[in-house]
Amino acid sequence: MIKKNKTIIIAEIGINHNGNLNLAKYLIDSAVKAKVDYVKFQFFNPSKLVSSLAKKSKYQLSKTNSKESLFSMLEKYTLSFKQISILNNYAKRKKIKFLCTPFDEESADKLILLNPDKIKISSGDITNLPLIDHISKSKIHLIISTGRSTIKEINEAIRVIKKNKCKYSILHCVSLYPAPFNLLNLNVITNLKKKYNCDIGFSDHSLGIEASLAAVALGANIIEKHITFSRKSKGPDHFSSLESKELKNFVSSIRNIEKALGDGKKKPSIIEKKDIKNARKSIISIKNISRGSTITIKDVAIKRPAIGLAPKFLNQVLGKKAKRNIKINTGINWSILSK
Repeated sequence: MIKKNKTIIIAEIGINHNGNLNLAKYLIDSAVKAKVDYVKFQFFNPSKLVSSLAKKSKYQLSKTNSKESLFSMLEKYTLSFKQISILNNYAKRKKIKFLCTPFDEESADKLILLNPDKIKISSGDITNLPLIDHISKSKIHLIISTGRSTIKEINEAIRVIKKNKCKYSILHCVSLYPAPFNLLNLNVITNLKKKYNCDIGFSDHSLGIEASLAAVALGANIIEKHITFSRKSKGPDHFSSLESKELKNFVSSIRNIEKALGDGKKKPSIIEKKDIKNARKSIISIKNISRGSTITIKDVAIKRPAIGLAPKFLNQVLGKKAKRNIKINTGINWSILSK
């Protein structure tokens, strides 16, 4: 597998700003210091996102007030378009790209006014074809998250996007918070890369950084990871996020994996070549050999360094006569042997 492009790293702030603009800016600053490529937020209107029938997920119940409704919880984390605009401009000043997930057409239209280079579609909207159709008509590159989805559902979404001649990327995702390692199924990344002619990435909801590093090694072009100021903070997504102090190591580890992948061509590096003579063996005399003597196995051995013929020529050397006196520890070459 040859990895050609730099991995796009997305710091998913999501709702981990707790509805606080200053906290959101702090997390942007953290992403900038860690040299992340994008910061991502969520832009939604709770009344258009959930009905009174909608309930919290199991993980949301465990990390928030269980007596609080899903609608009430979302209200606390809602950012206005003015706040989204402020954060977009703040990210620009900090020279980091801004990404956002809209959850309804009105929010999407407002977001499009900010002229983003990409828009994220959440896993929960993978089957929301009307929303995908609406956004893809803007021709803004879509990043599609695929948690809880099947290939059939992904194909249906991609058909809509292609119909509108919109560019897209796909993120493998397991929508559990945190996602256990035994359910991550990272080999899906390889299969998605074979099936779709686009960038394939991984939205990582597992604990730690191992899964993301493995995803990069499997060829993921995009990595998305939640970040927070504290995993102990109250809120649905903090626990499965990276803290700011961990983010720099996360990014540098991914960059190291990229370096380690190389170009896929098996050849010795320039530095390896410099020491190749000392590292390899050759046919070397282990005693003084008189001119005219027949070379036997008692006269030579295969030892370092590679100053003589390669070991594969041993049988051809045996039985040859010495053209001249050969001192001990001399590399045996054709030039000193009779034909």
